[in-house]
Amino acid sequence: MTAMNIHVYVKNPNAVPTDTEYMFVYSRMVPCILVDVEYRRSPEHKFPASNEDAKSVVAWVAANKASLGGASSSKIGVSGDSNGGRLAAVMCYDLPRVVDFAVLIYPKVSYQDYPSCDEFKNGPLLPKVRMDWFSRLTLTEDDYRNPRASVVLQPDHSVMPPTLVLVAELDPLRDGALDYVKILTAAGVDVEMELIKGVPHTFWTLPGAFKENCQRSYERVAAFIRKQSL
Repeated sequence: MTAMNIHVYVKNPNAVPTDTEYMFVYSRMVPCILVDVEYRRSPEHKFPASNEDAKSVVAWVAANKASLGGASSSKIGVSGDSNGGRLAAVMCYDLPRVVDFAVLIYPKVSYQDYPSCDEFKNGPLLPKVRMDWFSRLTLTEDDYRNPRASVVLQPDHSVMPPTLVLVAELDPLRDGALDYVKILTAAGVDVEMELIKGVPHTFWTLPGAFKENCQRSYERVAAFIRKQSL
């Protein structure tokens, strides 16, 4: 019998505690043991506080699989949306022999302005002025160039495990995520990408508004995670 995977989910820092409906994709559709990360947030806690908290959780999970209902052979996956996707990616670089696979949902991978940042600067849910404000609450300009903040700047991308990247078509983060997929591909990483048409940033957490796209995305993620158990 195959041991059940353990999946660590890192939410968008703007998510509310009850905003968990989309997480049923893991517990019901995969299934797997789901660990929901709570981490220190800005403006009270600056970079790299959230990085260190997420890293501590993943390291603890790796050392305590049995206490979570897993086995020594249980694989560990990480995923997250938006800045949570950035944190999930950072965990793969920080703990390269611990994380077995990753799902990055419209991740924030860089603090440089890609064309999509300007294209959707007045878009819904994440206009550029709000995105820049969030960044200033957490990081300094020097931090923007830190590889643990901008994962596209990591020196060795080959350490990334098999990775699925979900990209929202109408998202200011779109081009950064697409660029990251190219970087991982060039590094020889087993990376898959799914571009979800006609949806903005945060669609993943809004199944009431984007029912069909969310369901299709949930099924795509569930299929990818199940494949990691083979």
